[in-house]
Amino acid sequence: IDIYDAAKIEGWVNKYISAIVSVLNWVGRPLERGLKTWSDWSRHSEYQRFSFIADTDRQAALKSLKSLLTEHGKCARIVGISGLGKTRLAFEVFRDVDNHDDLSKQVVYIDASANPAILGLVTDWVQCELEGIVVIDNCDGSLHNKLRREILRTDSKLSLLTLDYNIESAGQTNIIQLKQLSDEHIKQMLEPVYGKQISDLDRIVTFAQGFPQMAVLLADARLDREPEM
Repeated sequence: IDIYDAAKIEGWVNKYISAIVSVLNWVGRPLERGLKTWSDWSRHSEYQRFSFIADTDRQAALKSLKSLLTEHGKCARIVGISGLGKTRLAFEVFRDVDNHDDLSKQVVYIDASANPAILGLVTDWVQCELEGIVVIDNCDGSLHNKLRREILRTDSKLSLLTLDYNIESAGQTNIIQLKQLSDEHIKQMLEPVYGKQISDLDRIVTFAQGFPQMAVLLADARLDREPEM
C-alpha cells in the first residue's frame, strides 16, 4: 500500500507546470490570466468541428516536433502567414494517438498578445526547476529570443514551442515554416462539414488558395448568404 498524504501530493503537483495550472484553475485562482492546459485548449469548437488534414510537410513537422519536445531544454518555432493553421498544427503535436506517450499532460498554452508578462513567468518557472512544455502563440522574434535564452539554461527542465507569422531566423531553434495546403487537402477538410449543404464547394476551395482559415470563412459566409462573400 502506498500512502499519498497531502504534503506528498502537493510536492508532486508543484513540480509540473500543467498540474499547477490545472489545480489553480479548478479552485478558481488562476496562476495567470490566459494560461490553458491542453484539455482547456481542446475545448475550442474548431478542434471538434473540423478534422485535422495534414499534407506530407505537416506530417513530417508533427513527427519532428513530437520527438524534439519530449526532451528538456529544446526550442521550436512554427512560422507562416496568418490563416495557414499554425495553432492547429501546434495543438495536434500533443494529441495522444498511441496512448503511451501523452505529451498533452505536460503542456501549457498562452497567447502572448493577451499576456505581456509571459517572459517573467517562464523565467520564474525555470528558476524553480518546474517541468513541462510551454506553447506561446503570437510570439514575435524578439520575445522568442528572450524566452529561448531562459529555456537553454543548464538548469532548465522546460521545452518551448512558439508560433508567429514573422518568418525570420532564430538560433538554436527548430523552425517549421508552413505553406498553403493543396486544393485536394482543403476539400478533404471542408467536405465532411459542408458537403451536403454547399453545392459549389469546389469554387470555395479554389477561392481559398490553400488557406484553411479562409476556406472556413468563405464556406460559413456562403451558408449565411453573406452579400460580401
